[in-house]
Formats: sequence, structure tokens, C-alpha cells
Amino acid sequence: MPAGFLSLTESIEHHRNGKMHILAVSGTTRAKAAPEVPTFRELGIAGIDMNPWLAFFGPKGMKPEFVAKFGAAVRAALAEPDVAERLSKLGNVPTYAPPAQLQDWVQKATTHWGGVIKESGYELQ
Repeated sequence: MPAGFLSLTESIEHHRNGKMHILAVSGTTRAKAAPEVPTFRELGIAGIDMNPWLAFFGPKGMKPEFVAKFGAAVRAALAEPDVAERLSKLGNVPTYAPPAQLQDWVQKATTHWGGVIKESGYELQ
């Protein structure tokens, strides 16, 4: 049986049209875009409580003025009702995070998923 671990954004439309069955979602609560799908925790599988996220990244050394201007544009776009609705339908939770908060998320995700990979014994092939 083919299986995978995909983000809801990648799989929600396939789930809706019956081409794929989503068994569970990560995170502590069910996804608003697919409330019929349980969380891993609900199925008795602990430790998969972090939600996937998307972010914009740029090269090291970007000018702070550009970062601030770009961040303001992203924040404004996410505040647009039609943008927020489209992202939500794809399983996203539109949220703006300033660079320092994003850096913290990246570090936490790296630590968490690095530990999961190491504990699993997975080796790159």
C-alpha cells in the first residue's frame, strides 16, 4: 500500500476528490479544512504534534529595510480576506510571524524533527 507523510496543503484536494485518503493530521487539533480527519494523538500515536508551516526565506545578509518592507507586504496580503480564505481552504492557517519568531520556529522544528529522524534510525539512501 503506497503511503506518505505530506502536508495538508499538498494532499487536501486529492482527499476531497477521493484520490487519496488522509489517515491523520499532525498538530494538537483537527484541521479546519478537514475536520473529519483525526489527529495522530486521537489515534493513540504520540509525538506528532507539530503542524507543518510555510515561510519566505532569503539569502543571508539581506538589507533590514528590504526585510521590513517585504514582511509588511506579506502581513498585508495575509490580512486580505480572499487570500486568507484561499489559504485556509488548502489547509493552512494564515499567520504572520516576524523574522525573530520565524527563526525560533525553524530552530524548534529542526530540533524536533531531527530527533524524530534520529530516533527512527532512518539513514539517507
